[in-house]
Amino acid sequence: MNQIRDSHGDNEESTNLLRSEDEHDNELVPKETIGGVETAVYKKRWWMLFVYCFTATAQGMIWNTWAPLTGAAVIGFQWTEGQITALQALSGLVYIVAAFPILYVIEKYGVKSFAL
Repeated sequence: MNQIRDSHGDNEESTNLLRSEDEHDNELVPKETIGGVETAVYKKRWWMLFVYCFTATAQGMIWNTWAPLTGAAVIGFQWTEGQITALQALSGLVYIVAAFPILYVIEKYGVKSFAL
């Protein structure tokens, strides 16, 4: 890595992005200075945005499959329609509750340690 960002933002290096040698070759647009901060857009960032959006969409589609299956779930599992609706609603709540501890662990130990 060329430069390391200070986690407290106390020094000038905090405005620099973490970048490996191969990311320099993946630039889409030339560097610009906006408000005194040098910025650049990389292909890897667009790819990660696409992967996140695709994953979020797929997760939404998975949870939306309960709507057409409500009748079968009421008969097969002997659930009420209210219980099935609550199950669908809990998916968003669980995401919000789980996101904060996961973000803390990623921030403390890094993405690489978290993914392993």
